[in-house]
Amino acid sequence: MTSISQKKTFWERNCGAIYSVLSSLVLASTGVFVKKITSVSKTELAAFRVGGQYLFLLPYVLINYPEQVLPFHNWRIFRLLLGRGLFGITAMICFYNSFEYLPIGETSTLMFCSAVVLTFCCWLFLDEQVDGVSWLMLSVSVIGCILVARPTAVLNYVIKRMTEDTSATNLTSETNTTVIDYDELETEKLIIGVSYGLAACILAGITFTFVKAIGKDVHFTVTTYYYTLVGAVFLWPIVYFTGDFKIPKKTPDIYLLCTLPITGFIAQGLRTLALQNETAFLVSVYSSTQLLFAFSFDYMFYQLKPNPWSSTGACLILTSVLGAGYRNSRVAKRKRKELENN
Repeated sequence: MTSISQKKTFWERNCGAIYSVLSSLVLASTGVFVKKITSVSKTELAAFRVGGQYLFLLPYVLINYPEQVLPFHNWRIFRLLLGRGLFGITAMICFYNSFEYLPIGETSTLMFCSAVVLTFCCWLFLDEQVDGVSWLMLSVSVIGCILVARPTAVLNYVIKRMTEDTSATNLTSETNTTVIDYDELETEKLIIGVSYGLAACILAGITFTFVKAIGKDVHFTVTTYYYTLVGAVFLWPIVYFTGDFKIPKKTPDIYLLCTLPITGFIAQGLRTLALQNETAFLVSVYSSTQLLFAFSFDYMFYQLKPNPWSSTGACLILTSVLGAGYRNSRVAKRKRKELENN
């Protein structure tokens, strides 16, 4: 007999979805900040973000969770925390670089492909159950992400480069005329941006697999703290020794750089809480609302409308989200009825 007190409240049933959507909103807004900051490199930008978060988190975790800051008594958790930090930082750098070449909407769509990596890794290593319908909905989302990459444009570019007629080059050099193919330049930017975006999504999927494996064994602020610790240790020396450090010259950049650590902490914290309260698959599905926010920001701030490829891809992903949400609500409703009957 199941008692009434064991029934989950509305918040307990839906907090994972709420955390995921809020995290998606903050992450999409981060894309606006990253594109607007132009006086520093993306590596320095990432270093500023993790450095600010580290200074904020260090005293907090030392005061409230000192036993979890150095969990040498549990080497498994310690290794997972370090892995989460290393893969997370690398993913962030690739993610920021992709904004140099792609709009916010398309970059966010590619980043959502991390759902595939996350779900697969959790199924493979953490024994999470993923049924046939879940794989089908996830596959629809993957197809949508592929469409955003505009495969025909990339394929035509590759074929053109492979079959390029050398006589055109000779003719150009003889007449001393420089011919600029703007379509080709745009395709090259697309390929670079997509490459950064796909690298970011793979690394982010692995990162959130670490987060899922850690679970609630440590507080989510400790998990985020290790992310900032690893980033500060690796990124600031790289920025310094490569001569990449520059003082922000533009007034908006300074304010945005100060805001970035706060939004980064909020986004990371919300995503960690979501993974602690919901399955990896549903977190991935709910988090795809980031696409809607991102395309909206593209139009609001840059007057960019999504091309047909991106629109079709986003519609497929949205279909997957709505299908998963509807299915989840039906399953939850059926389970509540079973509890009431018992």
